[in-house]
Amino acid sequence: MRIACVQHPYCTEVILNYPQGRNALDTDGWHALAETVRGVDRTLPLMFRGEGDHFCAGFDLKQWKTLDVNQRRDALQVMETALNQVLDHPHLTISRLTGAVWGGGLALALVTDWRQARLPMTIGLPMIRMGVTPPNSVQKTLRLLLGTRKTKWLLWRGHPIDGKELRQTDLVDDWVPDGPWGSIESDAADLVTNQSFFKTVRAGRPEKFLHDHYRVESES
Repeated sequence: MRIACVQHPYCTEVILNYPQGRNALDTDGWHALAETVRGVDRTLPLMFRGEGDHFCAGFDLKQWKTLDVNQRRDALQVMETALNQVLDHPHLTISRLTGAVWGGGLALALVTDWRQARLPMTIGLPMIRMGVTPPNSVQKTLRLLLGTRKTKWLLWRGHPIDGKELRQTDLVDDWVPDGPWGSIESDAADLVTNQSFFKTVRAGRPEKFLHDHYRVESES
């Protein structure tokens, strides 16, 4: 199983657990992520991390290459369902980013409220070169966080952005020094968890992050 879930008294920890594949998720993995998030305690913060040295390399390309265009569209809808489940979680959501944060892994990071990161780390959209265009809502969010120039590199050339460049952007909220992560309990305790606060902050979201869909064309 590529998704593991650990229940703490103060937080639910969701682990992307396929380190030999940079924690990329196939269709079953994205479905399992959606079901896991749907079933967690909605009164507690929710934290996402990858097992090993990477957060998530997005959709598993080994499976992707076996799918036809229609199957790819269906697979991306499964991924979107998982991302929207994260958006629907009523409490704080946190992601711990390192290594590969690519494709669907980058989208997963974007839908969380608070993003921690440590080096080395790269973000990228490699599936751009395989005919996959992110939703307009994703592109708009990237422009807000990264700026127009860096977003163009991602979208037009599939050019990854590494940690040094990312330090100049607003993608990451909290850079963690080299070494082990801090304790989940202390990180969760440091952030406001009042329900009224979340309603106020999220009232600024006029619509869901994924109000439109990923588009799939033939490979370029």
